[in-house]
Amino acid sequence: MQFLFTATLPRRKYITNTFAQYGKVTAFALLGISPCPSYAQEIQELPQLDVAGNASLEEKRLNNSAPKVTLYRESVTKQPSGFLVKDIIKRMPGMFTGGGPGENKDARLRGLDKEFTRISLDGVTLPDGGEKREMNLDLIPNQLIGEVSIIRNAPAEYEADGIAGQIHIKTRDIPLEQQIEIDVAAGDRGSLGSEGKNASITYGDRFTENVGLQGTVSFYRNPLFKKKTKRNDAGAITETENENKPTENRTVQLDAGWFYDNSEMHIKPLYIENEEDKDKFKGKYKGDGSFDKYENEGEVKTKTTRGVLVENKYKFVGKGTLETKLAYYETTEEKEKTKRTLDADFVENIGKREIELEDKKDSFWQLETKLAQPWGKSVSHQLKYGIKVRLKDRKKDKTHYKDGSLQTGDADDSYALQENYYAAFIQNETVFTEQFSILPGLRAEYVELATQDGAGNTGIDYQVDYLPSLSAKYKFNNTFNIYGAVSKSINRPKYNELSPFIEEKNDKTVIGNPDLEPATAIAYDVGFNFVTKPFFFGFNVFYRDIEGVIESRLTGDVINGRPVEQVQNVGDGWVHGIELEQRWKLSSLNIPSLNQWVITANQSFLDSELENNNGTKTAFKEQPEFMANLILDWKLATTATTFSLAGNYVDKIDASEVGDGRDSETYIDFKLTQPLGKNVSLYFLAENVTGENRVKHKLDGTLEEESTDKYYYLGMKAKF
Repeated sequence: MQFLFTATLPRRKYITNTFAQYGKVTAFALLGISPCPSYAQEIQELPQLDVAGNASLEEKRLNNSAPKVTLYRESVTKQPSGFLVKDIIKRMPGMFTGGGPGENKDARLRGLDKEFTRISLDGVTLPDGGEKREMNLDLIPNQLIGEVSIIRNAPAEYEADGIAGQIHIKTRDIPLEQQIEIDVAAGDRGSLGSEGKNASITYGDRFTENVGLQGTVSFYRNPLFKKKTKRNDAGAITETENENKPTENRTVQLDAGWFYDNSEMHIKPLYIENEEDKDKFKGKYKGDGSFDKYENEGEVKTKTTRGVLVENKYKFVGKGTLETKLAYYETTEEKEKTKRTLDADFVENIGKREIELEDKKDSFWQLETKLAQPWGKSVSHQLKYGIKVRLKDRKKDKTHYKDGSLQTGDADDSYALQENYYAAFIQNETVFTEQFSILPGLRAEYVELATQDGAGNTGIDYQVDYLPSLSAKYKFNNTFNIYGAVSKSINRPKYNELSPFIEEKNDKTVIGNPDLEPATAIAYDVGFNFVTKPFFFGFNVFYRDIEGVIESRLTGDVINGRPVEQVQNVGDGWVHGIELEQRWKLSSLNIPSLNQWVITANQSFLDSELENNNGTKTAFKEQPEFMANLILDWKLATTATTFSLAGNYVDKIDASEVGDGRDSETYIDFKLTQPLGKNVSLYFLAENVTGENRVKHKLDGTLEEESTDKYYYLGMKAKF
């Protein structure tokens, strides 16, 4: 098993170049053609990962300038997780993943809805088809991941969007020596069939002192199947549903590196294709429980993300580091849905056949550059400042046909949007002693917005935000630190809310709002980390004081005799909680039978309040009060067999006016790995071994129960 965990991912320490070249390099960088990054020639290898745990990874948190949690590749390969990044992130502290059982594709930090969390890959927020500015977690294969970080309270150098926090995914570094990794697996729902497939290969090498390359090709097929039953408040079945939705992910990512004169350039093209082929069969029942009709929905959705990132990092002699990123990405999403209505004898009513066609395109250019300059003598400083520009275009077209005739859809079904983002920041980290440092900063963001709905109505708006931040830490020794951070963060509106549409419904007129402002929050995080070789304990308290929560409300106006409803900045609220983390190497107990066991765990205690449009107060939508993860790792020394068991618990959620309620849920996965030699091992992976269901409750007393199957995979890994 050891070969699976002894990869030496380079962590380069920067060495110096000439400060005299600063002016020339800065000019090149602003054009996106800087002579490019310089990482070090001095390499620090990460230690081998023992299943019994490694304190050195947690010790890095003692030096973090701002509160964050990082999961490194060593843990990614060890955990009993599936094949996409969603299977890793769901076990990080403070994380709650949304979507149906077995999907887990929505990130919900601190238990808040996905619209409050932002996700980036190598510092770039990839475009996506969703309206809530989210990036789905089923896009990125685990094979690409170098590390995943949760930024709990962002300093000024990061975008301020995302009140709950930010998730930063970093791809793997180019290895110094040739490295080939292969992972193949097959599985199925409740068996070891072949409907589920995974195959990936990663190749990396530094061919010469100056040239390196790493590439990953990945294919994953998830044989997802779900069942759903709906009941009314009297307990009678109103609807049954069987949904077969196999999904496929195809990913190709390259990293071409050029190393020269203490500089380093990376060109990273990326191609991701996600395809869903959904077949849903519903049985509809009348209020008295008698059968009514069948409905069949077939849907094919293909989402394709393509683009390229060029990264430069240049280190000057004596002082300063210049980082530049130039990127272009686009995501297209095509969906075709057909809905058929059938009677009890499965005879279709052709006149009720509906067809829905939807096309989305989201693309942007982005340029970012940062300059870090150390200064000071008696007191050490690092001044960092920079700019960021992103020019985004987004378009959505949706058409609906019934009995062959074009129907009038919702007014926000089609829109076009241009959003130009400009930002500048400055921050200065002051290190008073080896123990104590502070990091104040200020970020300014300016957004120009132009929108147009399907009827040709247009809207123009702009927004300026000044976003201060301050973090501090005190490191008592190599075992214990305390930290605190405060910042102003924002949450930009959903895309479809910004469309200037006007839609007349039976009882009201609904209009869009291009003048929506972001919700804002003052974010506080305070905590400490305690690290020893056998034990780690992390403690974090957070509070978000939120203003301008976006809700739909009646405006008091009337159009054509109907009251007007519009999405507006109306409500205020707060979110707070405690996040705990532990890792315990049981060999510290000196009990031989426990020597090979390690316990890793985290718990989150959450609470919130939101003022609703009728003046009542509830928690934020679908936020649990408690979440916990527990991972048990074990290794048999004689055969190098490893076993990892992971449990995820989410407390019940009460139904409210702003969201459904849910029963508590517990999901358990495990992984057994057996080496077959130096370079090859077999593994058995089981997901949702208890067959946990999801039970939802609505305020009106209706109930919905949704289930998915257990999944088993048998796979092989090889590393050369």
